[in-house]
Amino acid sequence: MSVQYPSLYQMKCPFCGSDQYLPLGKKSSGLQQFSTGLAAGLAPRTATTIANQHAGNMSDAIPLQYQCAQCKKKYEFTPLPANEDEVLDQCCDIHFERAKMFKGSAGVYTVYLNGVPIGNVHNGESLTIPTMLKYDTVFVGFGNGIVFREVFKFQAVPGGRVGIVFDGKFRFAP
Repeated sequence: MSVQYPSLYQMKCPFCGSDQYLPLGKKSSGLQQFSTGLAAGLAPRTATTIANQHAGNMSDAIPLQYQCAQCKKKYEFTPLPANEDEVLDQCCDIHFERAKMFKGSAGVYTVYLNGVPIGNVHNGESLTIPTMLKYDTVFVGFGNGIVFREVFKFQAVPGGRVGIVFDGKFRFAP
């Protein structure tokens, strides 16, 4: 396998071994998160891609902080390279849609695929992301490194398409 894809599939809590977790985001001070978020909110709209849109570059993988859903302890984890049995022979498209809502409409959300920031989505916008991994994890945050404590895990199929809608909670698109 020549390309290494970042994966959270094998992530386990180092304290209790659970594979259930909540993303917390980048580890930084509150002031740093506020100032980065302010700058991201004031930045002009640019291309939505902030990382490799295929999430296929391990150099884009950064350590994020997670909280174990079982023992409640916090830990840092950097996505690992996916095993060969996790890689699809044909990509699957993920269509991510941010529901248009008044609450939080001014904020720009960052979409994370398998622990890697993939793109920014404004209120009511969508983003299509190809994935080469069978087991995928999506979560959403802000430019300042804080993320929603919601995780969406699903199994992709080769040549398939998965629709996801986010309105504070994840659900499959109809």
